[in-house]
Parts: sequence; C-alpha cells; structure tokens
Amino acid sequence: MASLGVHGYYDWLNQLDDDLYDQFHGAASDPALTLRPKQEMPEGDWYIWMLRTGRGFGKNHAASCAINQLVEFEFPGKQGLIVGATFKDVRSTIFEGPSGLKNTARPGMEPILSEHHAEIRWPNGSKAAIRTGYNPQDIRGLSVPWAYADELIKWPKGQVSFDNIAMCVREGERPRIILTSTPLRGAEWLKRIEAREDCHVTTGSSRENVNLPDAFFTGQGQLESKKYAEEADGEWVTENGALWSRSQLDEVTVLNNRVPDLSFLETCERRQISIDPSQGKRDLAGMSLQAVKDRTYWVMGDLTPDKTMKISDWTAHLRKQVKRYLKPGDTILVETNGFAGIDETLQREFPDMHVIGKFHTGKDSQKVARAERAQMLYQNGKVRHFNPFPQLERQMMEFYDVVDSSTESPDRADALITGLNWLEELPPPTIAVLNLGLQGGFAF
Repeated sequence: MASLGVHGYYDWLNQLDDDLYDQFHGAASDPALTLRPKQEMPEGDWYIWMLRTGRGFGKNHAASCAINQLVEFEFPGKQGLIVGATFKDVRSTIFEGPSGLKNTARPGMEPILSEHHAEIRWPNGSKAAIRTGYNPQDIRGLSVPWAYADELIKWPKGQVSFDNIAMCVREGERPRIILTSTPLRGAEWLKRIEAREDCHVTTGSSRENVNLPDAFFTGQGQLESKKYAEEADGEWVTENGALWSRSQLDEVTVLNNRVPDLSFLETCERRQISIDPSQGKRDLAGMSLQAVKDRTYWVMGDLTPDKTMKISDWTAHLRKQVKRYLKPGDTILVETNGFAGIDETLQREFPDMHVIGKFHTGKDSQKVARAERAQMLYQNGKVRHFNPFPQLERQMMEFYDVVDSSTESPDRADALITGLNWLEELPPPTIAVLNLGLQGGFAF
C-alpha cells in the first residue's frame, strides 16, 4: 500500500465500498494518509506552496505532513528552516500542536525539539533551524533545500522575512518553501508571492473540514460578513490590501469643518487626548482628540505636530491643546512602552486632568494587532470622524506599509488606535454631565 503514495492511496480507497473504506481508512498509521486531497502536497515542479485558507481548514496539518515527508523521502539527513512568528509559536503550534510535526510524523519518525540549539531533529539525521518572524535579520546566512513558514500575516516585517527565507532556500535540484497564512490583511506582498509562476496556491474554507464541530460554524456565523470571508473562507476581501479603505473613511466622515467643534465637545459624555509619544528623532508625537456621545466614538481632531519635537516641546504643544479642548477631569491617555514614567510627568504637568499610562503587553504589544481591533470598531459602526483628516487617513489606509517602513512611523494612526481601543474597554458612562462651560468644570 505504501508504494501507491498519497495520491494513489486515495484513488484506490475511493473505489472501495463504505465498510472497507472505513476499515482501511481507520487502520492507516501514517497521518499523511488522513489528508483530504486538497491537503496533499502538490505534484509538479513548484518552488513555493502557499496554503492560504480559512481557520480550521487544516493547513497546519497539511504543512506538517508535507514537511515530515520531505525530511524522510526528499531531503533525508539535510538541514531545513522553520520560521514562526515567535519561538513560542514554533513550539506550541508547529512542533507540539495537535497538527504539529510531532503528532503528524509516521511511527518511528517522530522529531524532537532542542530549545537549547533552536532546532528540530528527526531520527534519520534531518534537522531544521528555528528562526522567528520578529527577527528577520537572524534568518540570513543559511543555505538549505527546504523551509516552512507559518502564518506570515502575523509577522511585523513579513515581506523582509520572506525575502530572507527565499535567499536561504537554494540547495538541491528542487528546493521547496511551504507557506501558511490566513488572509487577514489583504497584504499586497503576499498576493505578489501567490502570483509567481513557481508558486502553487491552495485555498479552502473552514467548511471543508468535516471534523470541526457544529458549534464552530455557529460561532463563525456571528462574524461580520467581511471578517467571515477572511477568517472562515480564506478569501482576500480588503480594498487594495488596505486595513482601512478610502470608501470606508469617507462613509464615517460626517462634517467638513476645519477645526473641532467646541459646542459639540461640550455635549459629549467623555473627552480625551490620546498620545503616541516621541523622543524627537524621526517620529512625531501622535495626538488624537476623541470623544464619546450616545455610545459613538467621535474622532474630533488630529492634533499631531507637523515636525519632530523633543519631549519638552511636544509637551508645550499638548498644553495648548488641553487648554483649548479639554476640561478638568477629562482624560489624557499616553502610551508608556519605551517611555517609563511619562504618565507621571504628564500628571504633574496637568494636575486637573486624569492622566492614564497605557502599557501594551501580550498580543496588544503588536501594532498590527491593536490596529485590527480598532478597525473592527469601524466595521461595527461605532466610530465617526467629525472632519476629514488627510494625514491621519493616509497612515490608516497605508498602515501595513508604514509599519514595515524604515523611514516613517504611524504616529498619528497609533494615537488614534490606542485611544479608540481604550474607549471600547471602558464601561459606559453612568454620571450625567449637567454643566460644561468653556471656563468651568464638571457639575454633578
């Protein structure tokens, strides 16, 4: 039976009656024989196999089985390369996960993980160096016949990392790169990989996996339609690869005034200025004026100075904005990652304001993850822009490119995103604002 290969096995299996089918299918000890036809490693002279599918399709299972086949039959005793977003992702998903390399290997060919040497080893002498998408420069310098890169879309500098991977995979007559990704961002650089003549693309929906429980699809069905198309169907849906589109921003922009409306601000339940600090090198001090009215988050102004400033200068700029737009008891929200103590400094500077330091941790420490949270607020109709903000909107529409840029930081967008996510985390206001004069404070 082994001589049939994966493709031949399925052809033979499909000719059996139901009873024999179940017996042979259940008795197969090679996990590769449990693959659906679309999960099988493609035949032909491809250099890249891109598995761009919905969540739950089984792309990790397919990729793991393919790698185990490559190290045993095509490149025995050779070194390869495995890249995940982080080392934790490599260990918990690529290696130890239910569909990882360890659990999809044939009996007797189970690999082991050496964390000390940052590599995975197979019994036949094959091994794979482990690298992470968070350190693309560390990927350089290897020369291997195969590589496996998981969830490229999660990597902060995915295009640079992939380019370095491709330069490493150059050994043998038919080197192989296997990529897996969910199309969450419509990244143009990923689309360019798919368009290559030497790239075989496999797409698929979560619904193709009959092993998933009905409850999974019930939950997926609650997603907004665009999100469902990305997460479940594995489809590219975003406009020109943008996280925010021109049409979406036009739709949420209500008025066309030059400056924030002070009379409108007075009627809002909450007001805040959100700050992405700067040390005055190449980045600006991002500042976003936001308010809450009737459970809608209003972006009232992009207050970011147009030039780089040292801390004392942008603090002076902030002082003017606070005096103009905020009242005693309003909020100044400042990101403290890399700026320890900046919240305490601002609290001393603005003693009648409520200064909050926001330290991003875990998944929230990733700019893209924070941006995707904020983008969902737009999709769900929770955000309105009081005016057009051309410079801010450019960073929003080009967010992925700006994040990957070595010459620009998305300061304006970062301030907006941090502020909106913070408003979403807060409980609804329960105290009524009875009097807000331009020179007065709160009266309860």
